[in-house]
Order: sequence, then C-alpha cells, then structure tokens
Amino acid sequence: MEPAQTDQARHAIAPLFKVERQIRDDGLKGQPKLAKRQERANPVLERFFTWIHEQLDKRGFLPHA
Repeated sequence: MEPAQTDQARHAIAPLFKVERQIRDDGLKGQPKLAKRQERANPVLERFFTWIHEQLDKRGFLPHA
C-alpha cells in the first residue's frame, strides 16, 4: 500500500477509535455496548470495506463478473 493510501485508511478507521473511547468512557457493557457499536461503528466499517474493495479492484485483485 502506498503512503497516500495508508493515510486514507488510517483516516477512514479513526472514527472507530472514537466509538470505542465513548463506549469505555460511558462504561457500556453487554447489549448497550453492542448497540452503540452497531449504530456508530458499522457504517464506518461498511465505508472502509467498500474503499478496500475499490482499491483491490483498481489493482486487478478482485474478479470481475
């Protein structure tokens, strides 16, 4: 991965650390912790994995249908 893409990846996942920090600071456990992750982290991960697939596709690593 090139430096620019590494920076993009780090920027894309940075919100995950904020979510985890909020969970810890709020003392969430069990279902409330899961709910917070689903609400806040899942959209971040979906965008990140879409970006990953785009990067792989640009380099010809993914099969085309």
